[in-house]
Amino acid sequence: MGLCGFPKIEILAVSNALKADLLLVCATLLAGFGWLFSKEVLDSMSPILFIGIRFLLAGLILLPFSWAVLRKLEWLDIRQILISSLFFTTAIIFWVLGLHHVTHLGVGAFINNLAIVMVPVIALFFFKEKVNGLLWGSLPLTIAGLALLFLETDLSAGSGELIFAVGAIFFAIFFNLNTRLAQRLPAMVLVTMQMLVTGIVALPISAMFETWSFQHATGIWGFLIASVVLSTCGRFVLQTWGQGMSSASHASLLMTLEPVWVALISMVWLSERMSTMQAVGCGLLFSAILLSRSGFLWRRFRRPKAVQPLS
Repeated sequence: MGLCGFPKIEILAVSNALKADLLLVCATLLAGFGWLFSKEVLDSMSPILFIGIRFLLAGLILLPFSWAVLRKLEWLDIRQILISSLFFTTAIIFWVLGLHHVTHLGVGAFINNLAIVMVPVIALFFFKEKVNGLLWGSLPLTIAGLALLFLETDLSAGSGELIFAVGAIFFAIFFNLNTRLAQRLPAMVLVTMQMLVTGIVALPISAMFETWSFQHATGIWGFLIASVVLSTCGRFVLQTWGQGMSSASHASLLMTLEPVWVALISMVWLSERMSTMQAVGCGLLFSAILLSRSGFLWRRFRRPKAVQPLS
């Protein structure tokens, strides 16, 4: 028992849970602004080149803060980090290609956020975790929402919406792997390795498939710096730190805020407006995500009834 009879362990658990929630909410806000920063940069820079520069710079900035621990890692840990980093690299390349082609940031963000629905499915098949039955009930809403968005955008094989959907699969795999790594390895080490691997892999891919031009508009450099410092270094440190104090399911629930921030930011900054079909489609996707997590929310906020003393 602790001070005044309160259990120390329970107080610590509540404190860590609240800290994890705050870290993950802040991470989603920085991620939301990252969509805007990136969209502005992509007006003057090739997408994969941008990702390579962004994440390589972010990794180099974080490297001095994690080198002491990084150099002591065992090969097994390094191998697992590299595997998760390659899934992240693949996901982020699909993300930036989708961002380059999409016409509405808010719609793209909601499609990209389908990774949240996929996280427990991946956990079921690869990690044998139990899946809430409500997840299967959310799938019809997901399909209906995607159908409305794809019909609205005249779906074609190369559309940004479809690219986002493919990227969401890789994000879901990464999210599962990263959550497990974050529970036993320092967040800074994970983020640094993931940033460096993404930059090192993306730049050669860009050199092979893109034409590099260095005649960029001067205004993009401020957005590039903001995307590196705030939406990459800051966002992923907060996200990985929060994931380390939370379960994969709960962390992914809080990440559902990202498309909401993106939609609001794009409305204010870019004056974007959704059509009725797009708004309904995004609403169905968001409802599917919440439904797939509603069982978790019920368990989290339900309070046990107080036991009445015998008179």
